[in-house]
Amino acid sequence: GGPGAPSTFGLFQEFGPFLLNEDSMRTEDFLQSGIPTPMFNRWTWANVTSLCEIDSPPPMGASFCTMGNGTAGSTGGPAGDPYSCGPWTDSSVAEANHKAHKSF
Repeated sequence: GGPGAPSTFGLFQEFGPFLLNEDSMRTEDFLQSGIPTPMFNRWTWANVTSLCEIDSPPPMGASFCTMGNGTAGSTGGPAGDPYSCGPWTDSSVAEANHKAHKSF
């Protein structure tokens, strides 16, 4: 990810093995289900390297916390405010990402 955009955006719009684009909503499956069809990306970065996409810090993108941090207005969960998982700093995000990569 990057400032203002989760990693999942890049995964499905730029570098991942499958893309969600205009063609995703023109398939027979989409017309029947309403769910966009992932389209093969022949230029995926996965052709030349391994990919590990992490949305961080929670609650960015598809990542989330299950409980708030106890402050007023903190709701937790995927719809939580930016502080619903506690305060994040560059150092704490780097440490969390390092742990996630090691466990991968």
